[in-house]
Amino acid sequence: MMGLEDIYENAKRKDIQNKTGPQTQSHAQDEDKDQKRSGSRCLVLMTVSLWLICVLLLVFIILQNITITAERDLIKSYKNTVEEFNQTINSLQGNYTDLMIEKHQLQNNFSFISHKKLELETRVKDVTAEKDQLQRSVEFLSQKKLELETKVTSLSEELKEEASKQGWFFMSNELKSWSDSRKYCRDRGADLVIINSEEKQNITITAERDLIKSYKNTVEEFNQTINSLQGNYTDLMNEKHQLQNNFSSLSQKKLELETRVKDLTAEKDQLQRNVDVLNQKKLELETGVTSLSSFFMSEERSWSESRQYCKDHGADLVIIKSEKKQRNISSFTKERVWIGLSDIHQEGNMKWVDNSPLNLGFWLKGEPNGQGGNEDCIELMPSHPVLNNWNDFPCSEKRKGICEK
Repeated sequence: MMGLEDIYENAKRKDIQNKTGPQTQSHAQDEDKDQKRSGSRCLVLMTVSLWLICVLLLVFIILQNITITAERDLIKSYKNTVEEFNQTINSLQGNYTDLMIEKHQLQNNFSFISHKKLELETRVKDVTAEKDQLQRSVEFLSQKKLELETKVTSLSEELKEEASKQGWFFMSNELKSWSDSRKYCRDRGADLVIINSEEKQNITITAERDLIKSYKNTVEEFNQTINSLQGNYTDLMNEKHQLQNNFSSLSQKKLELETRVKDLTAEKDQLQRNVDVLNQKKLELETGVTSLSSFFMSEERSWSESRQYCKDHGADLVIIKSEKKQRNISSFTKERVWIGLSDIHQEGNMKWVDNSPLNLGFWLKGEPNGQGGNEDCIELMPSHPVLNNWNDFPCSEKRKGICEK
């Protein structure tokens, strides 16, 4: 049972509650209203903030999409331009090859004609020597003929004188009148013949015939010799003229070939310069395409972190499978960077990040050396020669990386 004191305390508390109850309830209601107003304000602020964040994200996504689209269009434009340059270069190289073949053919023709020209010059020289020799022979024989004719005349005169002394007959070498003929005979101690018998008539006729026949034979022999020599001389002169004409024709053709070779050489040099210029432009465009599709990290990371960074940005560490790409990548990096090559999964078995095997490497001398199996990731060191600047390095070391989309 409760005591009287307990009952008294209970009654007292109830009385106190009855007096303070309405005031406490009113204060609680005011606090509830303030809390509701504060919650409404927070909700409005949160809604506005979320709305602004959504708007900003939408603007960012739109800008990012525009940038990516522009980059893709630019890359596509660069690739089309590179393809056009490749076609132009291939066409120029084809023309260059054709010109080189034509040039070699012309050089062969030129060499043949030069050899032929040398042979003709030698032949002309020989024919000229033969002609000079024949000319000397003709002159010698003409002189000999003149000497023989003089000697025949002298002998005839001697015979006539001797015949005059011994009663022989002789004949003058020239046609004369009767008076002149008699004077000719008297000047030589004789006179015109007196024919008073048939025997004397026969002797006179026979002597005349023999003398005429001897003269004719001698003249015929000399004429044959001279005709033969003149025939040979004429043939040689004709051959010489023919050789000179051939020589002139070959000289003209040689000059034309030299001009053609000179023109082809100039055209070839111009084509080579055009090819060099186009190759340089092609390299610049390919470098531009590579730089657009590749990007550098601004911070140094481990190899794995670098790869994850690339993946987070829709790319992967760069793969280099050609000398051209090696040169392009090396040309626009100035510091040591990670590339997408490692033997993390199997020591000594290098693979690219697309899981393809390594077929062509550009290693430093003595690399890869593994260094006790601790160097499994590959870095590119641009300070070394462009075709020998790969080095294996611990994957945990910090380097910047090159990402490629």
